[in-house]
Amino acid sequence: MTRLRRSTRPKHTTIPSLSFLDILLGDEPEISKSGLYYQRLLASDQAEARQVLEQCLENKHLEDLYTEVLIPALSLVEQDRHRNELDDATLAFIMQSTRELIEELGESAPSEGISRQLLGAETESRIACIPARDEADEVVGMLLCQLLDRAGLASQSIPIGPVPEMLSAVADLDPVVVCISALPPFAIEHTRTLYQKLRAKFPQINIIICLWHFAGDLEKTQRRLKILNGHQVLVTLPEVLEHVKGKLLQPNAGSTSTVDLNGITLVADEDNIPDPV
Repeated sequence: MTRLRRSTRPKHTTIPSLSFLDILLGDEPEISKSGLYYQRLLASDQAEARQVLEQCLENKHLEDLYTEVLIPALSLVEQDRHRNELDDATLAFIMQSTRELIEELGESAPSEGISRQLLGAETESRIACIPARDEADEVVGMLLCQLLDRAGLASQSIPIGPVPEMLSAVADLDPVVVCISALPPFAIEHTRTLYQKLRAKFPQINIIICLWHFAGDLEKTQRRLKILNGHQVLVTLPEVLEHVKGKLLQPNAGSTSTVDLNGITLVADEDNIPDPV
């Protein structure tokens, strides 16, 4: 992936990246959509960042857009933040802009889910997404919750905060599944600590550790995190969505009906399906 050169000057004094010009005028490979989105936000241009996402959405599902563009872009943000290459004002602008754009996309993109009425009341408030370390983890958890909601599964994104407060929020929600949202590599140690505390406080809850786009040795990392049998470490949005739906949408003993959602079969109690008009 092409790296972007950035300035840490206040965001209104200059465009913090010149690599886009290098790509246009030189021999470097075409910049990725995630890099272009990030470059536009570094230039404090939310309108053009929105345009990048909207153009991608013309031939992609929302899930693909988040997987291929937004999560990699947030990984770039995390890398630069940990290298102290982003000032606080720029970081705040990028995060707030990304939150707003996620909300806008969720409202405007065609629905790909089915009504909770078809799935039954047992799916209400069953999933909590908790960030491992910082705001970037929270934002990815936010887009995961949006996709789950669009699939008919009620979920709640817990804001980043002191661990005792986040654990208290989990207790209030009483979920069946908790997803720990973590952008590696910087969040892994925090993930291990948070996982241990969740496991000790809520032994009955299914825990999924979401190491977004992790490219390392997954088996070694699972041993490092001390994952219990039945808990999962997953690395992509499609994997997490598939697994959560499998946990919550198991067939009941009664009659069922299936609905295909982008290749994923969702099961609903036929008693809850309204008669056709």
